[in-house]
Amino acid sequence: MDSEYLKLAVGDPLAKSLAAVSQLKPADPIEFIALWLAKHVENQQREQQAKDDSQRLEEQRIAHQRKLDFERLKAEEDARIAREEAERIAAEARRKREEEFETYYSGRRTTESQILAQIEVSDQQKKNRDKVAPLHSQNTLFHYITSFASGLSNQHLLSSKTVSPADFAVLRMVLYLVGRRKSEFQKWTQAKKLLKETSIGHFNPLSKQPVKKFAYVAHYLTEISQGELVLSSSLYINVLYDWVVAAVELRKAALALKDQATGTTTEETSINPDEVEDDEDDEQQEEQEDLEKYNVREEDPPEEEEPAADGEATEEGAEEGEEEEQE
Repeated sequence: MDSEYLKLAVGDPLAKSLAAVSQLKPADPIEFIALWLAKHVENQQREQQAKDDSQRLEEQRIAHQRKLDFERLKAEEDARIAREEAERIAAEARRKREEEFETYYSGRRTTESQILAQIEVSDQQKKNRDKVAPLHSQNTLFHYITSFASGLSNQHLLSSKTVSPADFAVLRMVLYLVGRRKSEFQKWTQAKKLLKETSIGHFNPLSKQPVKKFAYVAHYLTEISQGELVLSSSLYINVLYDWVVAAVELRKAALALKDQATGTTTEETSINPDEVEDDEDDEQQEEQEDLEKYNVREEDPPEEEEPAADGEATEEGAEEGEEEEQE
């Protein structure tokens, strides 16, 4: 039992130390064996410390990897939640935008239907109504769009630091029509300030207007795609675009009546504002006449009496015949 213990406890290092004594033959073999065994113990401790350090480092590496995996999974989950929330907000914004567009265009379709119903007249009235119906139709549509646009909020637009070129072109047309000069809104920051002070409710396309103003607007209308606006712009921008178009069409209808009445021809012009150096003298520019007088619906002509058929006497003729017989 004791021999087994000694064999397990010191057998191997003692045998190696004796082998070293036999090989090296030191002067003091006892001291040599003592020092060899002490060095052996030191080496064993160093090896154990290295194993412990290696194990500890591995455990730390595994713990760190687990932490990284957890943070990655958490980040992925947070990103998924944020993405779903963004999709929900975007879907809600699309739904709201679609509802706003549907409300506007539904009202516009109703207005246009009412216009068509109003100009469906008899053949006798048609002669008089044909020349004024387009003007009244455009006038009704213009006032509907003006009313709708005046009720929309532009706070989201005014809070934007930048706008797309198409949106800015629409806003420039509006500012031109309400009487602003181009030097006042070369930049979005300038236009934004003017929009806060601008109301389109009092603008009348049929009043005296500078020719250059509508020439500027005509240029921008050729540069803008309404399909692009519907896809990328807000309802507010789309309604303002429709308002500009309605104002231009209303004035065209009035000019057509004026040309018909005076036997003249008014030519449409288009001017790129960016190619004009300054417009400070716009108020001195040639003005088209006041077209409001053409915005009056003519009275329906009186119905003509149908001639009496052959062989039939009128009541007045019968009475005259009776008087002649009495005489």
